[in-house]
Parts: sequence; structure tokens; C-alpha cells
Amino acid sequence: MTRSQRPSIYFNVHLVSDSTGETLNAIQRAACAQFENVQPLEHNYYLVRSERQLERVMREIEAAPGVVWYTISDEALRGRLESFCREKRVPTLPVLDASIAMLSPFIDTIVVCTMTGLVVVITGAYTSGVGDGVEMTAEAFRSVLPWFPSVLSIA
Repeated sequence: MTRSQRPSIYFNVHLVSDSTGETLNAIQRAACAQFENVQPLEHNYYLVRSERQLERVMREIEAAPGVVWYTISDEALRGRLESFCREKRVPTLPVLDASIAMLSPFIDTIVVCTMTGLVVVITGAYTSGVGDGVEMTAEAFRSVLPWFPSVLSIA
């Protein structure tokens, strides 16, 4: 029997989102396209933002077990879904977590560095002759926020 003659494998995929679900659909379809003769049976749950909505989703997952991919930002709802799936031995994938974890320090660094640079330039601290690095930054922020050097000394 050739690959194309093999019967298709069907399985339930529950896509749970607190938004429109476009990200989940695209990622799930791209992942499943990597396998021949795999046909996911999509169960789509969009705009899930309340306990009541999540209860309905969990009932449907229990009725048709498979895998759960989700994008839910509310920590309480995420925790409830993850706990339920662990209890039912249903695999879950928070599809955006890795991307957010990778971007967070980068974005935070860009924001902090940009804001610090702007404060140093706008206040003219770079021309004050105070010094460089921490001393110049402290002087720049002190000129607009008098209490800031004490915060900087704690950090």
C-alpha cells in the first residue's frame, strides 16, 4: 500500500481562543500539513472570556477527547483549562507562550533603553559633566523625578 492509499488518520483538535482564533487555525493547519493522511477534526471555540464559556468548552473536550491548542491570556481561565486537561490526560499547547517569552525581554530592553536614552538627551544630562553611565542616568532622571536616584540605588 502506498502512502497515498493509506487510510486517513482522524483526530480531534480543540482550538480555544479568547480572540478570533485566526492564529490557532493557521498554526494548527501548518502543523498538520507536515503529516500525510492526517485529518484533524476541528472544534473551534472563539471569544472564550468567561468561566461559563470555558465550562462549555471543557464539556465538549470531555465528550470528544483529542488535543487542545489555546491562546488565552486570562491567567485564571488558562489555569482552569490546563488543570482540567491534565486531569483528563488531554495534551495542551499554549501556542503563543514561546513567542511571548522570547519577545518579552527584547521588548522590555528596547523600551527601557529607549526611554533612558530619551531622558538623558531631553534633559541634557549628557552635557552636565556629571559622569557617564549610572551617574549620568541618575542625574537625568533626578532632574525630572527628584526621588529617582534613591530608586536607582536600590536596584
